[in-house]
Amino acid sequence: MFIVRALEKILADKDVKRSHLSQLRKSCETAL
Repeated sequence: MFIVRALEKILADKDVKRSHLSQLRKSCETAL
């Protein structure tokens, strides 16, 4: 799934804040 790949790409980006990342991860899990 491209969503999972996009999420992994974001996870690899160290510039992304953890709070925003956890929120995004939660949204992706809900979408899946």
